[in-house]
This record gives sequence, structure tokens and C-alpha cells, in this order.
Amino acid sequence: MSKKVQNSANQQLAVPIELLIKESLDVSPEELARRIVNAVANTSGISYKPANQISLLTAPAKILITIIREPKITIRALAIYIGISEAAVIKSLKMLLDNNLIAKTKVKGKNNYTVVKESFEKHSDIIHLLNATQIVFDMGQLMSDEEAF
Repeated sequence: MSKKVQNSANQQLAVPIELLIKESLDVSPEELARRIVNAVANTSGISYKPANQISLLTAPAKILITIIREPKITIRALAIYIGISEAAVIKSLKMLLDNNLIAKTKVKGKNNYTVVKESFEKHSDIIHLLNATQIVFDMGQLMSDEEAF
């Protein structure tokens, strides 16, 4: 992850972790560890989606978005960030590579991924998403549930 993302995540975590430790002086080390893990997992800088939120994207889509933002991200970091196994990341990367949505280059022995702009712009899901996003922005606001039906 970039230093900017890491710093943001560190800032988000610093105060809550300090408070957790102060509030957990009388709990077991195992309980403290559980609380810290939960705090880290619920921090947006560490996880792709906040807890209790429906996922609208597939693993390859999440990986594609993450690669756009962090082209030097490792497979392990992708797995942790998105919340899937490293094997699932590798499978998704292969799908993205096979469909020419990303390209892989080696720099100093490490893989860097870049989006293939031409394939990205022509992909039907991207076109549909951009069109739908434009419609929402043109509306000025989202419809309420009552207006939708």
C-alpha cells in the first residue's frame, strides 16, 4: 500500500488502539488481542469494505480497483485488504490478465500490475457502471424508496 494509505490507516487505528489498551487493563491478553484484531478489521484502511455492508463487486473487480490505486500491491496485501485467500487473489489476477484488463511487469523481482486502458474502457461492465453513475449524478440526488416504486 502507498505511504498515504498506510499513514491514513495508522492514524485511524492509533487512537482506538490506545483506548482499547487503556480500557482493557483488566482483561486477559487473549481478549485484548481479540479486541485489537476486531478494531483493525473494521478500519477502512485495512479492509476493502466496512463490516455489515453488502458487497456489490466480485473479487476480480475489487482487485482491479485496488490495482488502479496501488499498482505495486502484493498478492498477500491484496488478500488481506479484500478479505479473500491468496489463492483466490491469484485466480482473479489470472482472469484479469487473460482478459487483458491488466498487464504484469517485473520490477526488481516484484510484480507490478497496470490497467490496460483500452480494454478497461471497452469492457461492458465498466460502460454500464459509468452510465449508471452519470444518471445518478444527473439526478442530483438519489431517489427515496417511496419515489422508486
